[in-house]
Amino acid sequence: MQLRRIIKLLENTYSGATWYGSNLCDVLTAISSSNPNASYNGGNSLGQILEHMIQWKKFVIEKINGNTNFIIEINSIQDWNRRKIYTTEEFIALIHEFKSVSEKLIEILKGENDELLNKEVPGKKYDFKTLLDGIVHHDIYHVGQLSLLKRG
Repeated sequence: MQLRRIIKLLENTYSGATWYGSNLCDVLTAISSSNPNASYNGGNSLGQILEHMIQWKKFVIEKINGNTNFIIEINSIQDWNRRKIYTTEEFIALIHEFKSVSEKLIEILKGENDELLNKEVPGKKYDFKTLLDGIVHHDIYHVGQLSLLKRG
């Protein structure tokens, strides 16, 4: 039952009804024609944020699949590709990749049950409930950033 709640949160954050503002699909549609290198005060660009989000979705998928070797060091290039300048084509590809990896994660989770939540994440000292709650929060945090950068 808890896993179904997390799946619903991921689905809503991705493409459903949210109480805090636009879902990710709506924001991605809105930013698709934006400058992928737009940032605020030299912070992370639209493209960098999106690539970062993709990496962490991949992290969750790899860990569910039992991959102990898939590691993202915080503030590494795998976490934040801060020097990357994106072309429009690369940005559109990132949007498609984000949608694909988000849908893949949701589908994988639909094949699991609540027992997953209590299992330790391979190579980590926390469980999947912590990781999955975290990826929901991560999406909500970054959808706000993407929305603000679109406005700027």
